[in-house]
Amino acid sequence: MSEELADIKNVHNGNRFYKVDLHVHSPGSKDTNWGDINAFQFLELFVDKGIHLIAVTDHNSGQRVDTLKKAARTLRKNNKRDIHVIPGAEISVSGIHLVILFPDDTASDKIQHFLSRINIEPAEAGAPGIITTQSLADVCCIAHSPEFNGIVVGVHC
Repeated sequence: MSEELADIKNVHNGNRFYKVDLHVHSPGSKDTNWGDINAFQFLELFVDKGIHLIAVTDHNSGQRVDTLKKAARTLRKNNKRDIHVIPGAEISVSGIHLVILFPDDTASDKIQHFLSRINIEPAEAGAPGIITTQSLADVCCIAHSPEFNGIVVGVHC
């Protein structure tokens, strides 16, 4: 398998491989142990591992998305560090964990609006044990709607 991957990497035709992590909890998730870390320090941890793109998918929250996207832009501009942030949130529906990924221009307040549409209150931001009262089908329909243009991914399968 590694030979096949090496062959693919050698014939890139202008394409490039990127290391990504599409399920990252920032200090905005209450079950993390990041401690007192700022947005730049947080992103540098991923840059140091060669990761180019992360999706910030805190539990029931998008509160840190704006700060992290701004820090990523600053790092790219000032330090030439290649890191990008995709906005997202992790939610629970009937015991199933989902990550909702949003377009890269989605702000924290729009993620909060999505969460309120699926009956998750702002006071529940960051808490991992909260389960929406909406059905799986309803959550997917709301996420996929033109209002949010989200992508739904099952996690912890």
